[in-house]
Amino acid sequence: MRRALGVAFLSMVLVSGFLLVLLAVEPHNPMGVALEAVSAFATAGLSVNVTPSLSALGKLVITLAMFIGRIGPLTLALALANQGRTRSYRLPEERVGIG
Repeated sequence: MRRALGVAFLSMVLVSGFLLVLLAVEPHNPMGVALEAVSAFATAGLSVNVTPSLSALGKLVITLAMFIGRIGPLTLALALANQGRTRSYRLPEERVGIG
């Protein structure tokens, strides 16, 4: 239950962030831009033909949304969170004599 709520919350935060950046940069219809942002994050392939007329920054944001949506927000968060940790345990080792 916690993982599902975490994925849903992180997804909403990411899509909201992508949408805010797109709305700040692009002078297009807000509903069309919102559909493009959600569709890109969900990798659904839906479009209202706004993407070809986006600026370079807008296309970069859409591409980033597609990439993060494809790998999954929880996978990305866990990959970034576990980088600095060292293991506080050591696995046992033993040499087994054969023959």
